[in-house]
Amino acid sequence: MSAWVKFNGSATKSHSATILRSSSGKGVLEVDTGSVRVTGSNVEIRVGSVVRVLEYPLGNRPATQPVTPDETVLPNCEATTCLGMIKICCGSGVVLGRCLGAWGCVPTATPSAPPIPYPTPTSVPRI
Repeated sequence: MSAWVKFNGSATKSHSATILRSSSGKGVLEVDTGSVRVTGSNVEIRVGSVVRVLEYPLGNRPATQPVTPDETVLPNCEATTCLGMIKICCGSGVVLGRCLGAWGCVPTATPSAPPIPYPTPTSVPRI
């Protein structure tokens, strides 16, 4: 049986997905409706489900939030974001559990922000 954790925010169903908005106004995510439970104003999300972050919160991870073992052993989890007090892997979108605070991460690749190419030895102008 999967664990469920409380999401601090609101949920809006949209077709097969649910949009979750952090109550602090710092972050929005989309998740499959089957991975969300809503009872009155209580919103819960299944640990291990995959989400798509639509809006990242600003800020860096505070030193008071140590790196946990699940972050170091999961593939494509080089960094995390904390949104609605839910910790999510930046690369894979896997929900890891609870966190305190709000911090973002740089999306790995988005159509609006392609990766910046680093100069190669052949592309550097010679003097």
